[in-house]
Amino acid sequence: MKRTVALTACCLGLLVVTFVVIRSIFPCVLPNFLPGVAGACSLLSKSNSEKTKTQSGHVPTVTTVKGIQTTFVDKLFVSGVLVPRTDAVANALIPGLQITEVLSKEGDKVEVGQVLAKLDRSQFDVQLKQNNAAIRQTYAKISQTISSIHQLKLRIVQLEADLDRVQRLGSGVVSQANIDKQTTNLQITKAKLKVARAAHKAAEANKDATLAAHSGLLLNIKNTDIVAPAGGTISHCTAKVGAISGNQREALFRIIVDSEINLLAKVDADKIVQLKPDMKAFLQIPGLSKPIAARIISTSQAIDRLSHMGTVSIALPTNIDNARVGLFVSGFIIVQERSGLGVPVKSVRIDETGDAIVQIVKNGTIEIRKVITGLIDNGYVEVQGLNKNEIIVLKATPFLQENDTVREKRITLEDTQGIPGEQT
Repeated sequence: MKRTVALTACCLGLLVVTFVVIRSIFPCVLPNFLPGVAGACSLLSKSNSEKTKTQSGHVPTVTTVKGIQTTFVDKLFVSGVLVPRTDAVANALIPGLQITEVLSKEGDKVEVGQVLAKLDRSQFDVQLKQNNAAIRQTYAKISQTISSIHQLKLRIVQLEADLDRVQRLGSGVVSQANIDKQTTNLQITKAKLKVARAAHKAAEANKDATLAAHSGLLLNIKNTDIVAPAGGTISHCTAKVGAISGNQREALFRIIVDSEINLLAKVDADKIVQLKPDMKAFLQIPGLSKPIAARIISTSQAIDRLSHMGTVSIALPTNIDNARVGLFVSGFIIVQERSGLGVPVKSVRIDETGDAIVQIVKNGTIEIRKVITGLIDNGYVEVQGLNKNEIIVLKATPFLQENDTVREKRITLEDTQGIPGEQT
């Protein structure tokens, strides 16, 4: 019996020693409820903790920075196509005439009233010559009728005087036949005067008609010149020498009025309500090395019910190289600008509760601080709840907890080479 008890005690002793050895290699792997294990683990853990603290390599080194006071810009990125702010068309006003000259082409700058193309005017030149001859004949006819009227008036005065004289002499001196003859001559002359006046009136009417035809011919000749209705840049031209006017389905010339071009971009409904006329924008035109400054001129007052998007018109400066109607362009609108404290984006993380936090380092110890974030711009995030002199971990990590001991590697934000949070 004693031998059995001694053997059992010996086996238990060996088992405890075995567990302790295993726990020294793999700490806290075996359950602590076993006899002697809890005490051994406690001693071993304490020994390892003290050993860790004596070794500098086990205290994590973190890169730290201070926030900077900077200007944050809220940018709304947009894209769309270039369109004329206002366009005008130039067409032939007289159909059926052949185009004889094309004086302008796409891309040309034109002034209002400038001749862009010419139509064949030869038939109008012939008609004008005939009309000029008719006008001369009409004026000659008028002169003739005026002369006739004048002569007939004089003749009537003479006949009236003769008739009055013979009537005063009486029938005893002048025969009744002579008196009747004088009376008849006077009546005939008055009839001729009436006819002459009617001829004069007809000649005047013919003159008016001939002069109206003359004005119409001059207008037709003028309209054989296709002119620009407004100044600007020709964006499209279909005019060709030899073509017949009126046969084209589209305008002969299309003009960008005053060379003013807009970017027409689609914007989400919740964003377009923030946009106002004269807000600044910067657009990247293909082929240009730098963005160009532009401005909003209008936003649509209606939102598309299917896409839930509206339209914003952004005015480009005039005479921009490479700006072509129909070109796809992208850029951004500056919605707002404000000054605030900024930290690198990667200095902020979201914890398990959904709050934004930064990890502050004070005297080599981590402090977790909740912050309110705002605008994000150029790799920085606007924060409230942090002092600009406080030191934070450049790249926030969930492995650092409250009161953890760390070593600092202090840098300035300039050392990050313009990519905050990318290098630690």
